[in-house]
Amino acid sequence: MAKIWVAISLFLGVLASGENLGAGSIEPKIVGGSATSIEQVPYQVSVRLTANDRKSYGSGHLCGGVVISQRLVATAAHCCYMSDKKKYRTAGEFVIVMGSTYLRSYTNLTLEYYLQELIPHENYNSDSLVNDIALMFINGYIPWNWPTVKALALNSQLVATSTDCLISGWGLLQEGGTASSNTLQSATVPIVAYATCRISYGSIPLSQVCAGYWTGGVDACQGDSGGPMSCNGKLAGIVSYGAGCAAAGYPGVYTNVSYYNSWIVQKNSSLNYTLYHNGGIRLGSGWSFLGTCISLILAFALDLRICFIGIGNIDGCGISSHPMDHQWMCQLMLLILAADPKPSHALILQPMSTASSFVILPKIVGGYTVTIDQVPFQVSVRRRPVHQRRFGMGHVCGGAVISQRVVCSAAHCYAINNSVPLHYRDPEQFVVVAGSSAIDRADRFTQEYLVQRIVGHERYNMTTLENDIALLFLNGFIPWQSQAIRPIPLAKEAPEEGTICLIHGWGKVTKKDKSATLQQAPVPILNKELCQVIYKLPASQMCAGFLQGGIDACQGDSGGPLICDGHLAGIISWGVGCADPGYPGVYTNVSHFLKWIRKANASLDYSEYRQMTPQSLASRRAISSLFLDIVLLGLIISLL
Repeated sequence: MAKIWVAISLFLGVLASGENLGAGSIEPKIVGGSATSIEQVPYQVSVRLTANDRKSYGSGHLCGGVVISQRLVATAAHCCYMSDKKKYRTAGEFVIVMGSTYLRSYTNLTLEYYLQELIPHENYNSDSLVNDIALMFINGYIPWNWPTVKALALNSQLVATSTDCLISGWGLLQEGGTASSNTLQSATVPIVAYATCRISYGSIPLSQVCAGYWTGGVDACQGDSGGPMSCNGKLAGIVSYGAGCAAAGYPGVYTNVSYYNSWIVQKNSSLNYTLYHNGGIRLGSGWSFLGTCISLILAFALDLRICFIGIGNIDGCGISSHPMDHQWMCQLMLLILAADPKPSHALILQPMSTASSFVILPKIVGGYTVTIDQVPFQVSVRRRPVHQRRFGMGHVCGGAVISQRVVCSAAHCYAINNSVPLHYRDPEQFVVVAGSSAIDRADRFTQEYLVQRIVGHERYNMTTLENDIALLFLNGFIPWQSQAIRPIPLAKEAPEEGTICLIHGWGKVTKKDKSATLQQAPVPILNKELCQVIYKLPASQMCAGFLQGGIDACQGDSGGPLICDGHLAGIISWGVGCADPGYPGVYTNVSHFLKWIRKANASLDYSEYRQMTPQSLASRRAISSLFLDIVLLGLIISLL
């Protein structure tokens, strides 16, 4: 903890020993605690100075920190401030190490990130340590399925006096010690009333909170500054300062996180999540540098949602690979590696796979089978040429019937380009199949319609998938007599957080295999702020799903409905992976587009339509099948 020796004689008229009590002497450690493992506090990180850590792994440890989102670490501002120079360190001076119990040991579960941006509080006061908080925007995404790294939720209100909280870190184990603990330590400390804390420190604003024992013995110390104080499973405080380490009569002082919630949200919204560098050269085990690795520069042109770049090693100089952010395709543009002397091995780039336009989330993973009469609004949108060759083939996306001639779906299923004006695929390429539970079988309730017109949102963005909504105008009226085809009413408001909704589709039921039968799964609507932390979405999109993963939509379900309280509340749009932990599904918020839907529907011409009956489509398939049978028979005869 940034324990600073404050001039307590100003407060109590007592001079503590003969030490120099300047505000610049900051201490931090867990005194009186016990050894713990990173699995018990997976949000704990070590903030290090890169230069020192390269000389001896672990020696660069400066402060603690806490993971609060996939790319944000919170710490203390004083950890980044150089009092003697009256300025902050640069982002490039830091490396963040997480996922390890031990300070000086690197394991296969250890993750390292460099900083892309350092954001200290603009009103931080190095004398009083008021506003002692900083955010570290790391240069890559933390994988939420990583067993030893998890985010800690922010506390939103003051913690009650006497509440037991957990502090952790690798700081000094005793005051006056010279080495940080190699093993992660933790200790329990109670929240101290403001009135009691002010007896010790004089003035304690609401932006700070005290915790510890009046008798001393348990506290944070040098090396623990910036680390977390967790109360009731949430981040309530950041280790800031104190008088000594675990000294009697002087509880530790912590930055009160609830006081800075709006500041954290504001700073997070200003960050650019679109691009990041994966930089960083580390020395592999058993290797020694050929010379000096001068630079490793990666520049990317992004164009696809999720890409992984695999990069090999060059005599110990390597780089870790992380998924790129929210784009459609990534292309390696520039790679520069300099070493002296000339290396004897070449740098190897693994081939990059190019994702198709439908690699964006679509499937029901973790769901169960339902029949079409339970979800009569669900339709299958298919490629007409493929579908006509064989029933069940050509499924592209889902959709929802909202009127006798209109199906609501996702724009990304039909868009061709991302420039202005937008262009959508020829509607005659598609056929809509309604009234069928099985993807590969028609029954007496099955109806098939050609698409007369595709009305995609004019501001659909293929890169961010904003405004991902489209209307399919069918070439005929759907008869309402059948119980297997019914429209779904539109939601007038976005569903509230915690609402359990239903998703449906014929998409993948695993990451490899699609379902032949209609699937359904329940998913809860997630908190907007949490969704913003994960994806940074506009109001026209929302999140639903389980953070632990296991249930989601996937490939083939895009465009399908999210049903909340019997209304069409969302359209399956995109996500990261399929039912992966930490990555809920993203849905187009239908209530946001009610005016657009009404306007688009009013532009449609209901007076004319081209009718093509299911029988005519079926007969075309029969003719095609007969032709293939004749060809096959001819081949067999020629071989006799």
